[in-house]
Amino acid sequence: MNTKLIFANVFVALGVVCSSLTTVVNAETNEQDALGQSAPTKLMIKNESDALVPKDLFGAKGGYFHPFISATALSSDNILNSSDKISDWLTIYSPGIWIAAPARPEIFFNLSTRNTSPGGRYQEIDKMKSFSRYQTYAMYVADINTYHNHSDMDNLKQSAEGFFQINLKGGLSIDTFDKYMNSHDPLGTRTGTVLDKFKSNLFGVIADYNLTDKFKLRMDYNNFDLNYDISVNEGRDRTDNAISGYLYYKYSTKTSFFVQYEFIDLAYKINTGHDNKQHYSYVGMDWRPTGKTTLKGKAGAVVRNSITDAWDITEPAMELTADYQVTGKTTAQLFVAQKIDESNVSTADYSVDRTINAAITSRFTDKIGARLQFGYTRSDFEGGVIDREDDIFTVSLVGTYALKKWLKAELGTQHTKRDSTQSIYDYNTNQIFVRLAAGI
Repeated sequence: MNTKLIFANVFVALGVVCSSLTTVVNAETNEQDALGQSAPTKLMIKNESDALVPKDLFGAKGGYFHPFISATALSSDNILNSSDKISDWLTIYSPGIWIAAPARPEIFFNLSTRNTSPGGRYQEIDKMKSFSRYQTYAMYVADINTYHNHSDMDNLKQSAEGFFQINLKGGLSIDTFDKYMNSHDPLGTRTGTVLDKFKSNLFGVIADYNLTDKFKLRMDYNNFDLNYDISVNEGRDRTDNAISGYLYYKYSTKTSFFVQYEFIDLAYKINTGHDNKQHYSYVGMDWRPTGKTTLKGKAGAVVRNSITDAWDITEPAMELTADYQVTGKTTAQLFVAQKIDESNVSTADYSVDRTINAAITSRFTDKIGARLQFGYTRSDFEGGVIDREDDIFTVSLVGTYALKKWLKAELGTQHTKRDSTQSIYDYNTNQIFVRLAAGI
């Protein structure tokens, strides 16, 4: 087994691992994982810092058992993401381990979660394509965050996930997965210094079956369970159950069309007046016109039925991902989406979120690389006593240098700005960090 771990393509989300300080795209409505995510070409919604593990974690000849660790020093001029700035710096130690069988050299399954998203997922889970009879992996990642001047904000985040796929004769393939998070919402969601700690678990099954050479059927089931630690947040505790079905038509080797229907039942454990049911209907296309370009998009509508019928709404819904290999060493990615989310502010019942995220990654030499990322999200909070609109702008730049095949250094910076119709929630945050990442 090759035990050399090549830390390549460590991009901006890895660069800003800093507990509640990091806000990529939208910290208010996107409490996405701080832990255990990767592969920006698959996951273009970057909130908090969901990439502790780079895509090419194990190198081209990686084995199936790899521990890894990174150490980060980060300085921020606004650790609370508030209009009243308080500066500080912190250290983050991020140990983890990855086990896969048969051996695979990359994180290949997108299990990102987000608390405000119905079903716990903002972006569709891409089913992994494999020609093996089975594939399995397990991963554990932690963030140990220590502040220099604000020790009361020290915290530990943990994430554990597992995956198993079996491919049966006759064209049936079944994936099962589970992801557990012990984390907290990013600061800036609301005012104050208290960490909104939570535990969540996402369980799911995906089954697809090749009906003919042209038609394929896919069925998904997800269960998302969310529990906050302190009583002031217990009204946000809920359990979501989601089921969806897809019918694919293979038009050519490069083009497929599909229709999708998804039903999500959101049941709050205490605040039952916020219970609602959502129905999504999409038509979409998966297109690979060249070896350098991949496009996948779907558009449709979501119908949200509340328990009281007071806030029944119908909104457009869409999702687009695009990847383009500009040169042999440069790639560009784009993600665009519009969804309805559950609200994490007390004055609203839900939010309509529109997101654009673009990134360019380049490898200048075998040792030197860089990533530039831009994010924008508009969140319209509605269904309550006060309507609120937030605009979130984020720009990030990170450079990497491979000291050894098993050791990489990084230097990066990020600027985040929120403009809100409720000025108390406005803020500007600037961060700079340096990191060493290693594996054996």
